[in-house]
Amino acid sequence: MHFITETYTRPFDFPVLATPPVSCTYMLATVPRTGSTYLCHRLWRTGCLGAPLEYLNPAFYEPAMQWERFADLETYWRQVRSRRSSPNGVFGWKMFTPSYVRIAEQTPALLPRIAPDHVIYLTRRNKIEQAVSYAMAIDSGAWFSGAERTAQPSYSHEAVERALRMIEQQEVSWQRIFECTACRCLPMYYEDVIADWQGAVRSIADFCSVSLGAELDALPHVPLPDKQGDRTNHEWVEEYRRCAEVAGTRRAEAAETPG
Repeated sequence: MHFITETYTRPFDFPVLATPPVSCTYMLATVPRTGSTYLCHRLWRTGCLGAPLEYLNPAFYEPAMQWERFADLETYWRQVRSRRSSPNGVFGWKMFTPSYVRIAEQTPALLPRIAPDHVIYLTRRNKIEQAVSYAMAIDSGAWFSGAERTAQPSYSHEAVERALRMIEQQEVSWQRIFECTACRCLPMYYEDVIADWQGAVRSIADFCSVSLGAELDALPHVPLPDKQGDRTNHEWVEEYRRCAEVAGTRRAEAAETPG
């Protein structure tokens, strides 16, 4: 079992309190390849910001519902909230747009129950690097560092272009969701989280009005994922830019050629 999958199991639960405090909920809304797992585990390790994972991704909740024999998704959600709220009553979770849309279409009664008090919106400035990482993950089947590859990824300009379109579509979907729900978001970027994760954690805590402890690594047993990218990512980025430049030159030449 990969350690990311293991973090969804019972040994990683917080103690369930007989009278849990009433605090706040937050959702980390994001798109693929933004370092969201790394940020979520950093938030979790504070011991004050819940354990924000993809609890509403069917890849995780469907097996859990079978193991625990939950009758429906609402029962599962209540159980997750009780076991994954930190002792101060804070509960967080991570969400991608396909999971949100699936809930809206298949279990709309759950939507009011998952309406968060606060939303953090994590994206990435460098879209080419993001798309390359996305295309490589899709091609290889490896979404986390240390995960076994189902195939050796090979560069495809079309695959990177497709990944760029998918990222754009998901960002547009989030903007529509934010407009419909009239929620207030805290924007964050992958590049800033990597440069200063402590500042990112403190910004989120301030946004959610949560008091942090003196130690931001209060729960060292929560594993941190390693950076997955390597030199191959850089090579793909350079190849994509080269191909895009060649294509742009050809278009310019074609436009200048008399008809």
